[in-house]
Amino acid sequence: MSAVLFGFGLIGYGVLHEREPNPMAADSPGPVDDDPFEQDDLRLRLELLQAQWRRLESLLLAQPDNQHSAAAMTPAVALALQPIGALSNEELQRRLSVLTTALGERLAELKELKRQGVQRLLPVAGIQPTSDFGLRIDPVSGKLAMHNGIDFKAPIGTAILAMEAGKVKSAGLTPQFGWTVELEHANGLTTRYAHALRLLVFKGQQVAEGQKIAEVGSSGKSTGAHLHFEVRYNGVPVNPRRFLALR
Repeated sequence: MSAVLFGFGLIGYGVLHEREPNPMAADSPGPVDDDPFEQDDLRLRLELLQAQWRRLESLLLAQPDNQHSAAAMTPAVALALQPIGALSNEELQRRLSVLTTALGERLAELKELKRQGVQRLLPVAGIQPTSDFGLRIDPVSGKLAMHNGIDFKAPIGTAILAMEAGKVKSAGLTPQFGWTVELEHANGLTTRYAHALRLLVFKGQQVAEGQKIAEVGSSGKSTGAHLHFEVRYNGVPVNPRRFLALR
């Protein structure tokens, strides 16, 4: 939405009280409405960062022997975490910048705690991603295409683990992804686990973090045994590496 502009009119008191014209007035630019498309994008990005902050704070507080306090934040960060009302694009960008910096610092803190002895959870235990999020040459079509997730190459039958507690939104066979599980989590977050050999959960089932929900396979449009893992926020694909880094 456009920022609200307040104009202060000067009421004349007759000819004798007429003010001299302001020589700078002609050079002063008038108000410019914010681009609504840019604003929608900024609002979505800020909502995503706020959700990531809440998740990261809960993980930090859950670490053993951790002295971190969720209340320990600067006023600027506290403001950036407030509900998003009628803000200008400039203010949205400012809050995005503040929260991006703060998230980087919190993430470094969590990584250090994990380095000290807590192993992070991965959807395929001990396996690092072998194909990243973003544009790539599709291995099936041979054409440039968007890859909305990351892949974990693993032997057939390897356990696929739920990255976070949630409810099974769908579990079944699709033409593209083969045997696939999609989980619903809090704050508009969903995770997808595709190309499985077999599924171990059903629609509507509640699952725990780290629970085995499927086994690695090569079903659907696939060139070999692997897990295709996606993360979506309010239906929009986001880079799963950022989500995994918060684990």
